[in-house]
Amino acid sequence: MLLPFYSIGSDTVRIEDQLNAEFTMHFEPAYVASPAMNLPVILTGSTAKIIPGTWGIPGPKGSLKIWFRSEGIIKNKDTRFGIRRNRCLIPANGFFIGHKEKYYFIYFPAEPVITLAGIFRNGKKSKEAPENCHFAMLIKSSSSKMAGLTSNVPVIITSGSRRKYLNGERPLMDITHLLQREIKQDFNGIEILPDILIKKHPQKADFYLRHSKIFPAQKFPEKEILGSYYYF
Repeated sequence: MLLPFYSIGSDTVRIEDQLNAEFTMHFEPAYVASPAMNLPVILTGSTAKIIPGTWGIPGPKGSLKIWFRSEGIIKNKDTRFGIRRNRCLIPANGFFIGHKEKYYFIYFPAEPVITLAGIFRNGKKSKEAPENCHFAMLIKSSSSKMAGLTSNVPVIITSGSRRKYLNGERPLMDITHLLQREIKQDFNGIEILPDILIKKHPQKADFYLRHSKIFPAQKFPEKEILGSYYYF
């Protein structure tokens, strides 16, 4: 089960180096990013700028739409404009899932900062937040390595495809093809306590639990190993 949280705990220097973009906002690492938080995003046509965005597109009666399915996204009246014109990338270190009554943080050792696909809607501009927007993550049915762990996963846009995804002139067929790609990167999972997901101000140290169990992709979750790990 995909949980409504992700992590972006890297500092600004590492994120800028990994994504070849610069922050236009003050950023404090969000070890557990949750809906309604102000978080970094990169918008269509602005590959060199990381701006603030609020996770969740406002809906009726004060609701927040935090994700949309990538399957059928062109035909969905709520998403067809966004996927055509208002695409964004969401920097992340990984995401969280629930599996067999346990909770795991999923991350990618070879790529400390990944980018998740999203769409956005412009918010009200002000002097304090002239570029603020609201964004939602794109998810899809899991397959391949993730299939036995969670029914849904975020859509990951790999480093070689980021400019294509953010190119506003790119044919829509190319964009939908990017959304359909399977997750091929090797991933690891670390078991976490559920408390970290509801803690008011989780810190990096909360991930370093004594006797934490590390699961490489090839053995997750039937067999486990103990060892060092790195993701922020």
